[in-house]
Amino acid sequence: MSNVHDKQNNRTSRFNKDTFNIITFDTVTSTQDVARAAITAQLDGTPLPESIPAITGNTVIRAAAQQSGRGRRARDWHSALGGSYQTLLFAPPLARKPAVSLWVAVGIARALSKASNDSNDSNAQPNERPNAQPNARTGKQPIHVMVKWPNDLYINGKKVAGMLCEWCRGWLLVGVGVNVINSVPETAAQLNLPLEYVHTSVITGAAAGVRDWQHADLLLAETFAEWDFLASRQVTVQTGQDTLTGVARGVNEQGCLLLDEPCCDGHVLHWSDHQSNH
Repeated sequence: MSNVHDKQNNRTSRFNKDTFNIITFDTVTSTQDVARAAITAQLDGTPLPESIPAITGNTVIRAAAQQSGRGRRARDWHSALGGSYQTLLFAPPLARKPAVSLWVAVGIARALSKASNDSNDSNAQPNERPNAQPNARTGKQPIHVMVKWPNDLYINGKKVAGMLCEWCRGWLLVGVGVNVINSVPETAAQLNLPLEYVHTSVITGAAAGVRDWQHADLLLAETFAEWDFLASRQVTVQTGQDTLTGVARGVNEQGCLLLDEPCCDGHVLHWSDHQSNH
């Protein structure tokens, strides 16, 4: 296991404190687990995990591969070499507001879309939106990374990235896995971009998402609409013992999915993105 420390400038958010301390590993069980163990040990005064320095501000735990990557509800996230696997640690204090996952997902979707469209890669995948106009200079369809509620990113109808937002002792942990040049099943997609470009874009986007999430005047429903993969699609959602079916009509300001007919008019499916409140 190797460990490298770096600094990356990012001026998009006051929550960055101007830089991120980036800690990289060859392989870990999960960047999310390493981040949680480091914070817990540091606050409890117990020895820090091997190769982890004291965490004094916003930090990124990055790994070339994960042995036990996980997503929401403890689902496995396959993390072979070639993907982008990071957990961003945002230092307290942070206002505990709803829908952090959606705000961060939109920030990352926006940043990855920009990164993809700024590149000159002739193999870039087509836009999710059928009415998008080709770039006047390159003739290519613009790429629009979409957010599938509550925390997945999609390109061309296939999942390209997943997120997991958790709280740990007042710190916000944002785990992000993006398929880049790692092997993926036919049901998944890849971003055809340099790996370092994806790393940087994820950090930029997540920081912007946290900034917007903390901003008192921004409206989630309006912001999310541009990136909503499920908009106007019929969906079926399992909620405990109940199964709801309806047409997705965006989200409310708490980040809850809105469904209408044939479920029931204006039904709000409540879902909390605070997966851990330790």
